[in-house]
Amino acid sequence: MLQQAFAKSVFVEQRDKDRYQHLLEGAKQRAAKDQAQLAAVEQNANAAPNGDALVQVGAAYISYGQNDKAVAALSQGIAKAG
Repeated sequence: MLQQAFAKSVFVEQRDKDRYQHLLEGAKQRAAKDQAQLAAVEQNANAAPNGDALVQVGAAYISYGQNDKAVAALSQGIAKAG
C-alpha cells in the first residue's frame, strides 16, 4: 500500500514522505529476512508432530505470492492434521 501511495504521490509534506519511506524500507528489510529464512522454517515444520506449522508456512508463502509452494505446504499441513 505504501508503494502505491508513493507512486500516486499521496504524501505531499516532506515530513510524511520521510516517515512513510522509513516505514516502507523497514518493511522491505523484514520481508527479505523472512523470505530468506522461510526454507529453514519449512524444514522445521516438516519435522513437527502436527501440521499447524506447515499451514503457517503455507500462509507465509501466499503472502509472498509463491502460490505453488503455498499449496504444497498447506496440503502437507492439512494431511498431517493437528
